[in-house]
Amino acid sequence: MERNITNIDSLILSFLERTISSGDLQVLRKWVKESAENKAYFQQYEEAWLLSVASTDKKRYHKELAYQNFKEKVDRTVKSKNKMIPLRRILYYAACICLIFMAGIGTNYLLSTSSSEKLMTYSLETPRRAKLKFNLPDGSIVWLNAASTLCYNNQFGITNRDLSLQGEGYFEISKNPELPLVVVSGEAKVKVLGTKFNVQNYQEDDEIRVALLEGSVDFRDSRFDKSILLKPNQLITCNKRSGVLTVKDINAEYMNAWIDNNVFFNEEKLGNIAKILERAFDVTIHFDNDDLKHLIFYGDITIGADNIVQIMDIMSATNKFNYHYDMDKSEIRIFH
Repeated sequence: MERNITNIDSLILSFLERTISSGDLQVLRKWVKESAENKAYFQQYEEAWLLSVASTDKKRYHKELAYQNFKEKVDRTVKSKNKMIPLRRILYYAACICLIFMAGIGTNYLLSTSSSEKLMTYSLETPRRAKLKFNLPDGSIVWLNAASTLCYNNQFGITNRDLSLQGEGYFEISKNPELPLVVVSGEAKVKVLGTKFNVQNYQEDDEIRVALLEGSVDFRDSRFDKSILLKPNQLITCNKRSGVLTVKDINAEYMNAWIDNNVFFNEEKLGNIAKILERAFDVTIHFDNDDLKHLIFYGDITIGADNIVQIMDIMSATNKFNYHYDMDKSEIRIFH
């Protein structure tokens, strides 16, 4: 390791700065896997780098100073357990993250550290009325919809490509046959090599939905030991209670239209539409009775900053329901 330490340092630095090439990433990944010593060295460097960058004043930050602080701390043992670095001090390190704001509401980016395992977990959370686009360390691109959470650890792109999703995300995954990417969402697991797909699984939803735009994905439900290989322009729906899987052909681009603030409904229940509107506009929607939740709608809507009333007016014009909007409480009541 001593003989190549300068080159390895350079590769690790490029990895941390998100500037590493795909070829160099393969070299670094192979080196980390060669021994437990190499893996520990990499983890120590990464932890020291993050702590160094976090302790540098944002306005005075520059690459050389951060790297100098990084080198000074790399030989120290990090004794603190379960450290949390707040958003305001980590944003400039995660400069590859592009925040999409709606109504001035931001996004949380948290880092938790466990010194016992030398494992750090990144947690990206979007509140209601917000979306987030960011690059993963392996070059993959992720869009995170409102009220969603995505987690991965500091070994992502090196020894694993494991993601945990709660909510909805659209993924454009870089190809790596040796290291498949896995998205775990509740009891569902989506395994891919290189592809474009959308996963929707909010805790309050009755179904898990995965739509494939390009490539192929393997969908599995761990509870019922069921697996289906999806083809492009297919949507798989998994009922969370029964485990029933349904596959149908669709225009998959409709499933990720939310990236551009568009939502398409094809035989969609009003109850599901209400959940989308609640997350998009940070409102609470009440139904006078459950029968209203099963009303079926077709069409598309555009999610704007203040057009919730316009959307409700258009939908209620079908004479299927009436509504009342209490702006002070941000509550909508749907009734016959």
